[in-house]
Amino acid sequence: MAATSRAKKRIRVTRKPKSCPNPLFEKWLIELKEDAVRKESRLQYVYGKALKSLQKYPLVLESAKECKVLQHFGEGLCKIIDKKLTEHIASGGYFFKTGTLGNCSESDGSDEDDRPRKQSKNASKDYIPTRRSGAYALLMALYKHATDGYLKKKDLQDLAQPYADVSFSQTDILNAQYYNAWSSMSTLINKHLVGKTGNPAKYHLTDSGRNLARRLDKAEFELQSSSISSAPAKPVIEPSAPEEEVVVEDPEPEPYVHVRDKITLRAGEYDIVLCVDTAEVSGSSGSGNNQKESAAKSFQNCGVLYDVRKLSIGDYSWICKPKASSGTRSDRELVLPYVVERKRMDDLVSSIKDGRFKEQKFRLKHSGLVRPIYLIEEFGNRQNLGMPEASVLQAIANTLIIEKFQIHWTQKSDESVGFLVQMTKQLTELYRGKTVTSRGCQEKVGHDWQTSLVTFKEVYTNSTKSKPLSVTQMFAKQLMQLHALSADKAEAIIKIYPSPYVLMEALKAAGSSASTLLASLEYGKAKRNKIGLTISSLLAKLYTEDRLDK
Repeated sequence: MAATSRAKKRIRVTRKPKSCPNPLFEKWLIELKEDAVRKESRLQYVYGKALKSLQKYPLVLESAKECKVLQHFGEGLCKIIDKKLTEHIASGGYFFKTGTLGNCSESDGSDEDDRPRKQSKNASKDYIPTRRSGAYALLMALYKHATDGYLKKKDLQDLAQPYADVSFSQTDILNAQYYNAWSSMSTLINKHLVGKTGNPAKYHLTDSGRNLARRLDKAEFELQSSSISSAPAKPVIEPSAPEEEVVVEDPEPEPYVHVRDKITLRAGEYDIVLCVDTAEVSGSSGSGNNQKESAAKSFQNCGVLYDVRKLSIGDYSWICKPKASSGTRSDRELVLPYVVERKRMDDLVSSIKDGRFKEQKFRLKHSGLVRPIYLIEEFGNRQNLGMPEASVLQAIANTLIIEKFQIHWTQKSDESVGFLVQMTKQLTELYRGKTVTSRGCQEKVGHDWQTSLVTFKEVYTNSTKSKPLSVTQMFAKQLMQLHALSADKAEAIIKIYPSPYVLMEALKAAGSSASTLLASLEYGKAKRNKIGLTISSLLAKLYTEDRLDK
């Protein structure tokens, strides 16, 4: 019995919740929600939704006004936060735009020159580095560990690393980190916070640097103390990263994947090749065509292996192409899990307006390539986009935070080419010495997502726009045409109601409660959010009424 049954091993993985980059705003929202709960006010739900939205946002917000890019932050709530911020600063608290709050701040951003609200005559004192940035880590390491008064570069890098969220040894373009933390040293030297002497170089704190480091150390201590003392006895909100249950099953091939079709490419048997969609290097005459020809030449000049072909998903992707010496047929190519969709800003706005943006994201998420990237190029003046800038930024923020896409911005096409070249080089280095194998496009991926890859043929076949769609796929596309109905929400609906007929029958059976049938349906990976009454009511009308009111 035990030999024939397929056992499932359940592993419980507990992930430590990530700290919010905007702890002061988070603290005030918690207070507002608790106060609303005590008063039994319905505002508790508004504050709760805003709090969740804030906790998911990975960047530092420099003012209450910037909160408007997040969901559930209206004009009234932003005014409340702005008032609290003004009172906080007036009472002696600090709020630094780089992300460091005088007594309770946290950020993982990069170093920037900025000033706190309290001005000082000394310009070097006005510079406050972001918490856990490169400059912050260097100051803390010199302050705490320079027992001889100085540190050499290698020792300083090693001692500073625990205080930073970015690497001191290498850039990491795959995780959207495009600079080395050591670059911050030049900023500290230019601001006379750190001195450099001798050969090999020795680094030491100046008097102003030591004063700043002392303030940072004190702020860190107060932050930790505040976090402990202000923690509620019972959680008032759901933790941002609860326990996740990972089910590890014995491998079982999908029905359409045969064992004989399994492809294995060992280290050294393949090259990493950048695949470029034909539309990216050819097109109508004019400056756009010149840019495309220039891009192809740039790939050649930089020594990047590339291949121009028709791609059914994305504009750029990377493949493991078997070498002639490997003995594997050259057409048995495996696609790396990274895919890039390039969007010029004006094209992005057009795709948001006509619904292509939603559809493209849906196709990217279901392509089998688990690391989709949007490469967004600035174009012209943002004020002339034909759509409010805030709405465009909101759509991009939702793509980053809710749908977990990686976003990379460039100012012009040359920078986009540079990004692709650097990405190709890093992927080549990453896969050096690795063996890769094939898997089915619909198979779930685990910790081996970088080496368990889909064949190019299968990605092309599954993602081709012109292929016949099933009823369920067509139903999903139909649902996503409705305002505020995202791919995640559509996916949650079609899992239970795979066709319009099934949904209509369920709505008929629900009778008078049809409008609330879908309201409690949970969507997204974490299953924390519900579809809600508005969309549920809209769908009930759409699929039950013979005639809709205008």
